[in-house]
Amino acid sequence: MAAKKSTKKKGSKKSKKKTTKKSSKKTSSAKKTEKKEENKLNRYEVSRLIGARALQIASGAPFFVDLKDKDLKRIQYNPIRIAEMEYEEGMLPITVKEE
Repeated sequence: MAAKKSTKKKGSKKSKKKTTKKSSKKTSSAKKTEKKEENKLNRYEVSRLIGARALQIASGAPFFVDLKDKDLKRIQYNPIRIAEMEYEEGMLPITVKEE
């Protein structure tokens, strides 16, 4: 009995194209990972921080953002909006410990 030979070549052009496409996908996902690392907190963590800070503000904690009476009236003294403003300016007095 004679063994059948495979007609597919191991180093064919089709397989090279596939590996090239895969490597380009890895590059784009690596860029996404880099962007994700810059923003360490996801939206759930951010909302939790803002909510915790808003509770502190509602309990009488001082603001870490300079707000005039005009600004406070515009946002209707809303502690959540004040906490969001502090977050946007990077003034939240809360740190996150990652495990």
